[in-house]
Amino acid sequence: MRLMYLDPGMQNDVGHHANYARAILNEATRRQIQVDLFGWHGVTAALQAELGAIPFFRWYTYTVGYQNNPISGWLMNFEQGWRVLLEDLRKLPTPSPDDIIFIPSLWPSWLMAVVQWISNIPADRRPTVVGEFASECGLQPAPRRDGPPQYAVPDPRTDPRATLYHYAAALLDDDVRQRFTLCTFERAVSTLFQTLLDVEIASLPWPIAGPTAIQSRANRRPITAAFLGFQRLDKGYALVPQIVQQLLRDRTCRKVGVRLLIHNARPDECPEIHAAVRALVRPQVQLDESPVDGPRWQALLDKTDLMICPYDPKRYAAAHSGLTTECLANGIPMILPADTVLSAIAARFNVGTCFDQWTAASVSAATVKAIDRFDTLAERSYHAAGEWKKANGPAAFFEALLQLTRR
Repeated sequence: MRLMYLDPGMQNDVGHHANYARAILNEATRRQIQVDLFGWHGVTAALQAELGAIPFFRWYTYTVGYQNNPISGWLMNFEQGWRVLLEDLRKLPTPSPDDIIFIPSLWPSWLMAVVQWISNIPADRRPTVVGEFASECGLQPAPRRDGPPQYAVPDPRTDPRATLYHYAAALLDDDVRQRFTLCTFERAVSTLFQTLLDVEIASLPWPIAGPTAIQSRANRRPITAAFLGFQRLDKGYALVPQIVQQLLRDRTCRKVGVRLLIHNARPDECPEIHAAVRALVRPQVQLDESPVDGPRWQALLDKTDLMICPYDPKRYAAAHSGLTTECLANGIPMILPADTVLSAIAARFNVGTCFDQWTAASVSAATVKAIDRFDTLAERSYHAAGEWKKANGPAAFFEALLQLTRR
């Protein structure tokens, strides 16, 4: 048996790609399973050395494309992406029926290419293929006064994801589905993809290991509230300078003693906002701009007592964030947008405080509320981490993966 790990998003240590691969490859090594990891053709030398990542795919997972035609550019970009990816897939070493192919972070072009590729492998030589959706499916919540939530497919000229995911998945015939499993790592997201695609979407355990020993953050003083992860506009980075200023002025924060930690390994992404963040650095505000590998990322999580996630509620109404899972695994309480997949996860474990509006004032108010009852939240988060660890991690993920080969 061999694990072929195919990830055109494997570029550097920013984001979840390297962390997932690191955890899965370590577990495969422990089980003495050979792994061939194929990444983006520009994958860093550091990841080539550490993970054995092979520079391979020419089309980066998050490449939108180069056609800006307002009517059909979205379709031309989709077609260009899947055709390039399919050409590369056909150049891979021929898989055997005993192989497992794991494909993280499927986006529409990537899904279409994989569907075309696997459908053209003869059934008796087809390996087990598992594709994971790391982002949202593109459905938008529809206004509704009561009852279960409903969703709408947006105009593909503005957001084509739902339309393209549906189109690619519709090409899967029953014969191929027997060896091709689509999944997510969060059941709420699986439900949304299943609603859109009308095919079964599995929910696999999260592969990240979490800390060796879970820390209780109750009674820690001063409290370190942090903004970690890949800082983007849809993650509320534009609000961070105002939030920091408001928390520094807040009486409760000053009384308890609150320090703020901001990590941004890509300050070039939002240079004007980041300049405003840099101007706020002082003894109570630490800014970390260093790239992170596994140990350094864990060190940042270990320093964090409360995670502030000022994310766009519309963007995350039907989307998940890997950072929230990292918080669950580490026992870190969270500040999250209300009425989202993220708030539903926090409510399931009772470990979060939510803001109602996407404003600095609303996020700051939720943060102060959490600080006011911090020890209770921290104790709940500690116990939730223990429950999370029982059901997730690299070993649990691998067992679920192996079960799919035995169907």
